[in-house]
Amino acid sequence: MTGWTLKINDGMKQGSFNPTTGAVYNPPSLPFYNYDYQAGHDFLIKLYKAPNVKIFKGKLDDNIPAAVWGGKFGDDGYQVPSYNLWLNQSSGVELKKLESTSSPTDCIYVGESPDFITNFTSGAPRTIIDNCTFSNAGRNVMTYAGGYGAIVSECKFHNAGVNAVGISGHASGPASCLDVEAEGGEIGKLTFNDCIFFNGGDVSVVAGYPVPADVSNVTFNDCIIHCSTGEYAFINYAGNCKLYRCTIYGGINLDTQSKREATYHSISTTGNSILAGFLKISASPMLIEFAIGMLIAEIYDKLPHRNIGGNSWLLLAFGLSVYFMLFASKAYFTHGIFGFGAWALFLIIPALIYEKTNELKKSKILVFLGDISYPLYITHIVTAVIISNYNMYVPAYSYASGVSILMIYLVASIFVAYLVHTLIEKPMHKLSRRFIGKL
Repeated sequence: MTGWTLKINDGMKQGSFNPTTGAVYNPPSLPFYNYDYQAGHDFLIKLYKAPNVKIFKGKLDDNIPAAVWGGKFGDDGYQVPSYNLWLNQSSGVELKKLESTSSPTDCIYVGESPDFITNFTSGAPRTIIDNCTFSNAGRNVMTYAGGYGAIVSECKFHNAGVNAVGISGHASGPASCLDVEAEGGEIGKLTFNDCIFFNGGDVSVVAGYPVPADVSNVTFNDCIIHCSTGEYAFINYAGNCKLYRCTIYGGINLDTQSKREATYHSISTTGNSILAGFLKISASPMLIEFAIGMLIAEIYDKLPHRNIGGNSWLLLAFGLSVYFMLFASKAYFTHGIFGFGAWALFLIIPALIYEKTNELKKSKILVFLGDISYPLYITHIVTAVIISNYNMYVPAYSYASGVSILMIYLVASIFVAYLVHTLIEKPMHKLSRRFIGKL
């Protein structure tokens, strides 16, 4: 089954309410743990001693904007049990292409008992979380509270705490995109590959608090960690924590123990400096690709058009074949001129040669896409993030899946690019021509 959605109804109560009258109850102080006053909806999906469960291509929506909020509960904020997805003592779980959003507490909570960790070390299947998006959580986007051997790849974790859409002042601590905290058992061999932790509330990633000894062997490979509203983007108390080729936007806080035992290799860090961002872009290898593209365009314009027909289509077929072989084999599967840049040459060069040697009719659609190509390039990520964060306000989105969602992103991206091209790029072109003409 794909394209399914589980969504909490409007009007669900979250927080503290008087158990007799139902009125909002504001405790005199925190912590407050009188469970007679607690209101929450528990779980959209709960896996307990449920091995080898697979959850693919669906959406979990806890509907924060339509919640009815009471008083505070727990240690900080509104720590009621309202989770999108809760995993406990369940080996071999696989989550793929799942979207979990808009949770008053956590979008996903993973907690295992110490006995379960023993089972993991004896060879039980690992939890696999792949190509999923978790967003807009009042507390933590993901809490990993106990477990062994989980592998999380190509996932996005964004908008925690005060940055959760619709939370309206009802956030709870620690307000992180990822909280690795051994409150449910020891944690070991936890791996994150190519993940993005973006827009944490107080912090983006925190590992090993408050008991560092119970957390070890947490590895981040090729990840982006970002926080602009908190003092730190990354806080580590755990021993033997490893970061390889990661980029961190924001502050870093390393406990003394973690400094001795952790490994930080090829880490790029930056604050909110405009100059730092400019220098980072200026030094990027991506600019080499831009330069090569401009060189190819210049050569193309200089070469005469010769309608020789013949077998130039064979060169085009060859280029397409090489491209798809590279794609299928994942050869040179990396960014840069010796990765995807080389792939692109096998598409672009044969296509340009074919165009120069054959009589082709001008396509208004292709001309239009060419005109908006640069605005599309610089705005499509922003457009995608806005849709991802505010899709609950788009009625059609909740019924869409697969190709339908792709079409929503595609149409919205083209529309935004057209606006930028029409309202900004074209007027700036005219202004620059006037300026150059006066020189």
